[in-house]
Amino acid sequence: MGREPLDQLLDTVLTRLVPRAGEDDVAVVAVRAYPEDGPRPAEAGPNRLPPGAD
Repeated sequence: MGREPLDQLLDTVLTRLVPRAGEDDVAVVAVRAYPEDGPRPAEAGPNRLPPGAD
């Protein structure tokens, strides 16, 4: 489950939490952490901070 694309993971979680769509409002926050002792995978996105964020 943790290795599938984030949108599929969230669909699975929502299906399990809310079996009947539209019955309740649901908010989900998902964070995928990557090990810091290896190269940054491409799916982690760019390793840049926006201007002024540092």
